Amino acid sequence: MLRLSDNEGTKYSISCGDIEIANLEFSEATLKENVLEDASVMPQEYSIGTFEKTVSELVSADTKIEADGSVVGTLHHIEGFEKFSTSVDEQSGYYFPIRLDNKYNQKIITVTGKNVHKANDIEWVLLVKDKESTFKFEVDDSVIFTLNFKKATLDGE
Repeated sequence: MLRLSDNEGTKYSISCGDIEIANLEFSEATLKENVLEDASVMPQEYSIGTFEKTVSELVSADTKIEADGSVVGTLHHIEGFEKFSTSVDEQSGYYFPIRLDNKYNQKIITVTGKNVHKANDIEWVLLVKDKESTFKFEVDDSVIFTLNFKKATLDGE
């Protein structure tokens, strides 16, 4: 695997022993934004069905998931979120809405982390207690990504 940090002057020479096999240059490559491809934050105006909240009530418009699973952006503090849980301990805090890529539709997905509620086959709302919270997503016993909130801003913190 080759890692490209930019497309200006990035070159690789590939060889086997003393034999040069290829020279790769990426000066005209278009690099995609550094975001996670298996999941995303739902659009701001999206209403999260049974939870009766829009995404904009939970997170800022600039919230995204970076390729390494870091969540960047602002999570808003919510009080009295009874539709999230009947447990009073889970009705206040920071909530993160996430949608998995359609390729995971109708697959068995396991999420490891505290306070996770499924909206449908590929949409979830996670209760983020603090910046140390993590959530691991697995399909067929393989980890597809782990979210962390170290780079997120938590309103009112």
